[in-house]
Amino acid sequence: MKLQHLTVIFIVIVVPVTFIMSMYMGAQIDSIQIQSSYNTKLMDATYDAIKAFQLNTVNNRYSSVSNSKIRDIEAGISTFYNSLGTSMDMSSDALRQYTPAILNTLYDGYYIYSKYSNTKSNNQYEYGLQPYIYYSCRYKKGNTDCVINYTLDNAITVYGTVRGKYVTKTGFLINPSEIDTLSAQRINANIQLDSLKYKGLDIKKEYLQETLIILENINGNAVASKPKTYPYTFYNNKKVYWDKDKKHPDGGNYYFWYDNFQQTIINDPATRTYANNTVGQNRSAISYYVEAYKFSKWVKENLGDITAEDAINAKGEKIKFETNNTYAEPIFNFSSNNDPEKSEALFETHRRAVIRYTIETSLIAAMANYNLYTTSGYEYVLPKLSEIDWEKITSEVCFTTFLQGLPIGAKYYNSYCVIANNQNKEFISKTSMVILTDENGVKTYHRPNCKHLIDNINSINIDGVYTKLQIARQTVDLSDDSKVYFFPHEPTSGPIYTYCYDCIVNIAEVYNLDQLIDGEIVIMDQNDREIRKIQKDALKKVREAYFTALAREKYDLYYSISLISGS
Repeated sequence: MKLQHLTVIFIVIVVPVTFIMSMYMGAQIDSIQIQSSYNTKLMDATYDAIKAFQLNTVNNRYSSVSNSKIRDIEAGISTFYNSLGTSMDMSSDALRQYTPAILNTLYDGYYIYSKYSNTKSNNQYEYGLQPYIYYSCRYKKGNTDCVINYTLDNAITVYGTVRGKYVTKTGFLINPSEIDTLSAQRINANIQLDSLKYKGLDIKKEYLQETLIILENINGNAVASKPKTYPYTFYNNKKVYWDKDKKHPDGGNYYFWYDNFQQTIINDPATRTYANNTVGQNRSAISYYVEAYKFSKWVKENLGDITAEDAINAKGEKIKFETNNTYAEPIFNFSSNNDPEKSEALFETHRRAVIRYTIETSLIAAMANYNLYTTSGYEYVLPKLSEIDWEKITSEVCFTTFLQGLPIGAKYYNSYCVIANNQNKEFISKTSMVILTDENGVKTYHRPNCKHLIDNINSINIDGVYTKLQIARQTVDLSDDSKVYFFPHEPTSGPIYTYCYDCIVNIAEVYNLDQLIDGEIVIMDQNDREIRKIQKDALKKVREAYFTALAREKYDLYYSISLISGS
């Protein structure tokens, strides 16, 4: 065969193949670029949604009320669609057909936003929040048949038949043996404690106060007072402040609520009596451990033999938890190896498994139903979520968004995004606490596990421990459209607090928080070999402040609103 013939054959066969391959590779590159762009836009929109939810709950003192909370969530969802629509140049209505579900996990349950059939509107399909679903699991063993509602931390609600008796109980779980013997004896005798020992730490009464700016009406104008510090206590889900410079009309102490930056005088006798007994000597942390001790003892005694093998679904069939491999071990038999406040405890593993199971089941059903309502022709299914994302979902308040079915070249876009947020009034997480310190006149905010704080604790005074939200700057709008600002835990004079560079700016400079909570920090070298340990005695000062504040915040937030909605 002549060379000219081979050349012609090469051109006829190879060139078209090369051209087609070039087009295919170009289409794949374009698809990858579009997919990457969509991932960024989905992440940004989901972040905007959780941020809107955070801002609404922070500025809404009724955010624990069901209807108000729903409005906050719907505002976050609306923000998501507006943000995503703007970035993708699509209308919110057009985007909805590509979002089979939006998941919003809260403290004791979750909402799913999706399309559903509204029987009240002649079976018209519409988008909206489906009914609230609790993180619940039913257990049946012997003469016990009860449901347990879980939360994002160590609180549970038990209702149903327990050892032949119908009960409804709710509370926080701890390892009861961590309460020292003397304190336990006094608790069992119903003696009021002014202090107790937990995990070898001294839990005492606290003196709490905040710096506020008060708006006063002068000649029809809102005028801001100078920042002033007021002692406070917590009662019925609200802070009760004491103005030492004023007297109540009846001659007693002047207590007030802080509403819209104004003082609202308190006349209710029960609130004033409670304030007289507690303002300036807050007992919330003590109450937390007292009630948690009683509740945990009851749970251990009555449910201590319950295992994951006893869990059943609505049909009475045994549940297979995907992330729980310890079916035969008792979940509520608390000990040093099964401490409900430790992340590696069996209770904690099972809690996360229950939450994951309930959410997965609901999302699968929501997306299956969505296929019945959509006309896009795309089959919507729940994608496989990573273990890291499940860890977020089962431990923090999150928005999880799903975007599927958008054409990108020769295939369809199918992804999801999980954004967590621990700065809200819904949940007090272990990582939400900030320690305020004074080191030779230098005032600083620290993470509890800050290396500089722990290594230099003997020369540092701890001024207080609060949540990130409580130390955030507050903005007051005046009638002339100007603004003034204040920080609730800043002193009215002298040095102000600044953020610690070692732990907050350079977040790598921290020890392991779980190790700090457990009471022993192990320091390793670059080859994962142990260099030294920081043990309980050296950590006591930080741990006492941290455990006291965390217990106070949990107790004030949850117990004052009956902990679980409707219980």
